[in-house]
This record gives sequence, structure tokens and C-alpha cells, in this order.
Amino acid sequence: RKLAKVRLEFALTCLGLNIRKFLKFKKSGKLPTYWKVPEGLEAETFKKPSAKRIANRLKKRKNLQPNEIAKRGYRKGMR
Repeated sequence: RKLAKVRLEFALTCLGLNIRKFLKFKKSGKLPTYWKVPEGLEAETFKKPSAKRIANRLKKRKNLQPNEIAKRGYRKGMR
């Protein structure tokens, strides 16, 4: 079978399962509740990278050879 037909069949199967699940919940009159947010929950905060760490990362970057630079330029142009 062609990949497109298999992909379509899989998508329709998943869609059918989701519709069946939705209709089951609608019939019972209860929507599922998976998780309730605790009160006082705050967004996660990430540490800011230090200047020293950024400088070290830039130092470790290797210089590209001319053919690698050309390859990257060609790939960007293809998008």
C-alpha cells in the first residue's frame, strides 16, 4: 500500500477512537478531570546562564572549513 493511504487510514482510525471517547463522555454527562491545579502554583523559573559559561561555550565552538560553510549556505537556501 502507498504511504499516503496508510497515513490516511491511521488518521481516520485515531479520529474514530477520539469521537467514540467524546460521545461516551457526553452520554454519561461527565467530562473527565485528569488533574486539578493546586492553589499557589507558580510558573517555573529557569536560571539565567552566566556570562562566563556563555563565553566558554563560544570558545569551544570549532571553526568551519570552507566546504562546510558552503554546505550550510546551500542547505539554508533550499528551505
